[in-house]
Amino acid sequence: MRRVVVGLAASLGLASGVALAQPAPKAPPPPHFPWADAAPPVVAGVHLGESRHDVLVALGKPDAPAKAANPGQFELTYTARGVSVTGSDKAGVFAITLTGPAAGTIGVLHVGDNLPDMLRAWGRPRTVNGPYGIYDGKGFLAIVQFDPGTMLITHLGIAAKGDS
Repeated sequence: MRRVVVGLAASLGLASGVALAQPAPKAPPPPHFPWADAAPPVVAGVHLGESRHDVLVALGKPDAPAKAANPGQFELTYTARGVSVTGSDKAGVFAITLTGPAAGTIGVLHVGDNLPDMLRAWGRPRTVNGPYGIYDGKGFLAIVQFDPGTMLITHLGIAAKGDS
């Protein structure tokens, strides 16, 4: 029997002492946007849809007086924290933007990370428009702005889809 196994190994080109060839490892699948099929993440302690009051409870008084782009809307800016929250009295918070590294992260990304970090973490954006990468989440968009010269993330945020 031993002679049969040795003969079979020799006919397959295997010399004694040579390890069997292992199949090449499969490449990992490309990264997937973590919230493609999930609710939007909490950003800087704030959820999309929360009221102005909820934001003030979570983040405190803004650094500057609240601005309003349109009647019934608000923008609360926390410059020292690197956070801006925009919303309306009707729909609540519809956008949260991180403008500095101190603001924290969305998932594993934060302002100051580079473009390769973004691609490794979230994969390719659904849309690229100039210095913006746009990811499609469940009921929201994640928007990454980067500096074309340095390829570093300068702004990172989420915005609700639909009317505000």
